[in-house]
Amino acid sequence: MGLALLIFLTVTLGITAGLHLLSDLIFPEATRVRRRVAQEFGKDPGQAAISPLFKNLDKLASDMSRDEEGEEPALPSARQRFWSHWRTSLEQADLKLTVQHVVNIGLCLGFFAGTVAFWLGGVIVGVPAGIAAMVLPFALVAWKRKTRREKFLKQLPAAFDLMGRIIRAGQSIPEALRAVAEAFPNPISNEFSRCQNQLNLGLSPEVTFREMALRSGILEMQIFVMALLIQRQAGGSLSEVLERLASVIRARLKLRKQIRSLTAEGRLQGWTLVVLPFIVFGAMMVINHDYAVILLSHTRLLGAMGMAMLCGILWIRRIVNIEI
Repeated sequence: MGLALLIFLTVTLGITAGLHLLSDLIFPEATRVRRRVAQEFGKDPGQAAISPLFKNLDKLASDMSRDEEGEEPALPSARQRFWSHWRTSLEQADLKLTVQHVVNIGLCLGFFAGTVAFWLGGVIVGVPAGIAAMVLPFALVAWKRKTRREKFLKQLPAAFDLMGRIIRAGQSIPEALRAVAEAFPNPISNEFSRCQNQLNLGLSPEVTFREMALRSGILEMQIFVMALLIQRQAGGSLSEVLERLASVIRARLKLRKQIRSLTAEGRLQGWTLVVLPFIVFGAMMVINHDYAVILLSHTRLLGAMGMAMLCGILWIRRIVNIEI
């Protein structure tokens, strides 16, 4: 049993690593674009990132002197990365909570659920129940973040069309932001209104636009911000860029719906394979209780089954979730 499980895990990890390598080789342009956007927006939102797109000789000189002295920025620790990731996730989910609050809620839920499950079913039931309850708040934050991002993305094409018409009429970018904030519901109205207020208070446009892109967490917003900043530096027709970006977003949303329809069967099969063992076990507990209870005494078999099911869920999710 142990050797078979080890072989299964080795083959699974090898295939997954091979898929990642092949995706980088087959789609080099997508990898380059993701790396470029991460370079532009992977900084602290309160600071302007150093980028070859923007001419700032003072920053360039200080950066070159720092490189000559051999100084390298310290890499963040795992705890700092965890805190930063979930702080950004809470902001993108528009939840008035801190990371410490979410951690405290998860610990309390995990302790309570683990204690009750341990008292009812022992260690086999208590440990998974405690871990599941501990992860539940983070899963809810991720779900709220994803829902808000999807709603934000659906509002972007019409918002960009409106901004393009206002800019073509001779109005300024703050006026276009104000029009979007007044004409659309949340979440896009809150983000554009906040950006406009920051500009009116005198905050640097580069910092303001980058902060808005980071709060949204959407690739199209990052492209929009890059277009704004380039237009401020080099000029150009911003209204035409907004119209093209709106058409691209509409095409991506249409293609995403088509792909979701085509992969519906795969998702249904995945959920069936996940739920079916529990349904069969519940039916066996009712039909032949003594026979079904024997399974609970084989802890290693249950652990191997849980690992195999987890690998299968991740594998199916990787297949049906196509990035557009």
